[in-house]
Amino acid sequence: MKNLWKKEFHAQKTSDTAESILEGQCTFLLQQTNGKIIAKVSAYDGPKDNEFSETIKMPSFMKMPNVQKNLGEVEDSKFVFEFYITSRATPNYKYRVMFIEYGIAFYPVTITLDETIAEEIKETTKIECQTQEVFEEKLEMILGSAKLEQIINNLLLIVGQDALDF
Repeated sequence: MKNLWKKEFHAQKTSDTAESILEGQCTFLLQQTNGKIIAKVSAYDGPKDNEFSETIKMPSFMKMPNVQKNLGEVEDSKFVFEFYITSRATPNYKYRVMFIEYGIAFYPVTITLDETIAEEIKETTKIECQTQEVFEEKLEMILGSAKLEQIINNLLLIVGQDALDF
């Protein structure tokens, strides 16, 4: 039988994933706080905002499958991660900052943001970032927010270290 696939596949890195960018920021925070404060990026498969609202509108036995909608990338196959802050002294506490969600193309990335931070940076709680540059711009605003500074400084007080300037 003849191989009908393209002869060679090459991974060509054109941009970083939102997950890898956030993981880099986790490392920076750990270094900046002398290992006391931890930012984490974790795969997430739990419920999301209004996840069930569409399914409630029509009983399942009345729903007709849309074959065209199911071709290509399926909505449920997105990569979803949560980003949160915690500390070594408070392992049972986490402050969830945001969710990020993207498909196999990596961009656009949808950020679902904590409402307090969204208000502070004058954004909606759902931000769509079409490119890596836009994602990094929004992320800089989020990580630089007064709300996150307060959370981090309060965690530093709990672990017994003077608050650091961010």
